[in-house]
Amino acid sequence: MRAAWVAVDAQLRRHLIDWAGTELGDPAASALQIAQRNEHVTPLAVGLALDVLWPEEGAPPTETQVSARVRVEAFVDGKAVPVDVAKAVARLTKAAVLRL
Repeated sequence: MRAAWVAVDAQLRRHLIDWAGTELGDPAASALQIAQRNEHVTPLAVGLALDVLWPEEGAPPTETQVSARVRVEAFVDGKAVPVDVAKAVARLTKAAVLRL
């Protein structure tokens, strides 16, 4: 599936990611961005990492969490992940894992 997604023309893929963000929400766009960036890391794995790095309870992040957040950018379109997007992706990922 990932190979087929990466084989799509880059301009069309960007348009589809933008469309997914508008119509389906930022978590859908993030999943597509992750799928195109790295063949060894799945959107589910990144979502679980985001769940640890941006906990819901509102506790201040540790120094380790802050430094790890920067490393996550490499898997999500090379850009900083906004807090609201990170928490939404984490919430949906956790829900998906709990249904497995």
